[in-house]
Amino acid sequence: MHLHPQQRIAACENRLERQISKKFCRDDGEKVLASNTVMLTFGLSPIKGVITVKDDGTISSQNTLIIDTFLNAAIGTLRGVLMKNLKGTQLEPFFIPLIPIEQFHSNSK
Repeated sequence: MHLHPQQRIAACENRLERQISKKFCRDDGEKVLASNTVMLTFGLSPIKGVITVKDDGTISSQNTLIIDTFLNAAIGTLRGVLMKNLKGTQLEPFFIPLIPIEQFHSNSK
């Protein structure tokens, strides 16, 4: 199975919204076996003093631990929701691989 990450980030007022999606495809990449998307909203005050949203939609922070903490929470939630949604399907007995945070670092839009 191949994993295909996608994410969308928005910062407004004192909130950071992070939507992440994951598609699980056959090894040949031709067929999507399952996909799931979750949207999480994190409160952070003052957000402008901690996180900067660039014009291209990426975010940056002097303290990357904050961004990684939000991302880890989103990835864990996505994986848990996907496992719940696969219950009772033909994919239930298969192991869902861990989702490396690095896959989202290179795709931070």
